[in-house]
Amino acid sequence: MKNHLINPLTWLCLVTGLLCMQQTHAQGRLVLNDNAFLVISNGASLVIDNSSPDALQTEGSGGNIISEGENNEVKWNIGSATGTYVVPFTTLPAVQGGDEVKIPLSVNITQAGSSDGNLVFATYKTNNSNAPYPSDVTNMLSDAVGGDGSLYAIDRFWIVDAGAYTTKPDVDMSFGYDDGNSELGGSNLLSESGLQAQRFNFLMDDWQGTLFGSVNTSANTVSGVTVGPADFFRSWTLVDFAFPLPVSLTEFTGVCSNNQLQFHWSTASELNNNYFDLQKSEDGLEWKSLARIDGAGNSASPRNYSWQTAGDGNFAYYRLQQTDFNNRSRYSKVISAGCNGSGEVLVVNYDGQAGIQFRNQPGLYNIQLINQGGQVVMQEQAPVGEGESFHAIQQGQLPDQIYLLKITRGNYILTKKVLLNRD
Repeated sequence: MKNHLINPLTWLCLVTGLLCMQQTHAQGRLVLNDNAFLVISNGASLVIDNSSPDALQTEGSGGNIISEGENNEVKWNIGSATGTYVVPFTTLPAVQGGDEVKIPLSVNITQAGSSDGNLVFATYKTNNSNAPYPSDVTNMLSDAVGGDGSLYAIDRFWIVDAGAYTTKPDVDMSFGYDDGNSELGGSNLLSESGLQAQRFNFLMDDWQGTLFGSVNTSANTVSGVTVGPADFFRSWTLVDFAFPLPVSLTEFTGVCSNNQLQFHWSTASELNNNYFDLQKSEDGLEWKSLARIDGAGNSASPRNYSWQTAGDGNFAYYRLQQTDFNNRSRYSKVISAGCNGSGEVLVVNYDGQAGIQFRNQPGLYNIQLINQGGQVVMQEQAPVGEGESFHAIQQGQLPDQIYLLKITRGNYILTKKVLLNRD
């Protein structure tokens, strides 16, 4: 006799008579009345082919949509419409060991996107380590705790994906959350009164430092999450503002100009940033401090920094040590730079063509293009002689998007994000 395993949500539908979806269905308008449930499972999509905010409504005592999976989604063909769009998400009912708590997601589109767009919504509970991650999330690292910061984040992710838009809209969002032990308590160390929203930037492979919105612990919402197109990434969670996920450097370069070695770096935002320590190494193993530069403390806007010194003719390695007011530190990537013929390797754009500028750095370089899925999609070698030369990046039939460019020669490694665009 064979054992037949039934998906838990499928079983839930069978025994409760809930309205369940396990394949894609398109709807012009959907009304959930008197606490009705709609369960989306097995990677199904509810497609709302009506751009009006009232195309999905709840009446009477309300309604509930259960997603509980990254790919169990509501796809709303909003296009260039504006207004407030509410998805009445609810946690798993008690019959499945959940709390059956309403956690509605509200998105107010204040500036329309392009007419070809849609928004995709989903949400699901995780364990205390925030596993499993959404497909575009790679870590839960936190500067403030010096490592894994999952215990300072709520045990839930939200997906708000505007990927189909040519031009993304401006939005103001509100996240409902479950304040029970199943998501806030347990082994978690976060304070509910400190909750704010944070999104993962897959292009930077980081939880960038900007935090959004404010919490209402009575209503169990984080609202006022005002996001423009540049910050509209798909994966969100709620974190304790005192222990945010990482603040990333967006740029760190060192170039030689007029026999002066000039360093430049930028931050997207800063939280409790005390100072930067610029460090140098001849071998990449032993480091010494060159300069200490004060940080901005707390900043919600981009900031630029620079420091320079006389070039000494030596080709060396450099990094930044970033330290907060609690003496917790993290390090930047390592770059190489030098003056007086020691050479430079720069990623540049020349007459509309992305490429690599070599200056007095002879040798055989290996060049790779890596796509957003981590696959090497182009690999070639570039023999470089003395003097200055330009090596064009061969895009071939690769799609226009952002890639990671990796340049190596022996122990020398340079990586940089590049946008390849034929237009």
